[in-house]
Amino acid sequence: MLKTSVLLIFNLVIFILVPITIHAQQSGWFTQTSGTGNILLSVSFINADSGIAVGWANTILLTTNGGSSWVLQGGSGSDIFNSVCMNASGTATVVGSFGLIKRTTDGGLSWSSQPNPVTDDLRSIDFADPLIVLQ
Repeated sequence: MLKTSVLLIFNLVIFILVPITIHAQQSGWFTQTSGTGNILLSVSFINADSGIAVGWANTILLTTNGGSSWVLQGGSGSDIFNSVCMNASGTATVVGSFGLIKRTTDGGLSWSSQPNPVTDDLRSIDFADPLIVLQ
């Protein structure tokens, strides 16, 4: 009985004196700061870290850390980017107002306009495979 009491007291002292830190990973939805005041309309991630977000006023944002921070690649002008789709090779296409199409093959570091005879707003885009883009 005495041995059990001493063991119990010893365990309580250890529990109280030894700090225990539990690191809980954040789960669910939480707010991320984009660093722009422009309205964002679409985001595409190729993995847990790398993604592109697009929106009003030629806004293109890149992240390589899951959205913890964003780098502005554009953000002035009157064009609206409605949708972005990125594939695993780092190729991405953006569509927007007045038939606007822009494409990158380097993960979003540089963009080039693509010819398009359509002048209607393009609202959505997706890759059927790495070489075929659906609008």
